[in-house]
Amino acid sequence: MSTVPSVRVSVECACESQVQEVALDGTETDVQPLSMLENLAKLAHKIDFTRSEDEDEETAHKDQEGGRGEWPMS
Repeated sequence: MSTVPSVRVSVECACESQVQEVALDGTETDVQPLSMLENLAKLAHKIDFTRSEDEDEETAHKDQEGGRGEWPMS
């Protein structure tokens, strides 16, 4: 058996912080990742708390029937 020369591999985390800016000398300024509380607050802002359960059930029923604003068939 022949031996394969070792190769260095650099692995980067998929959860890198976002780059805010890159200076002229090439240094990067990163944006700090959100904390768990900040991330939860961000996700909670996406929820429409004004909708009732009845509206949700109507929407689900229309989705099942296929009447979701589709183009009329001629």
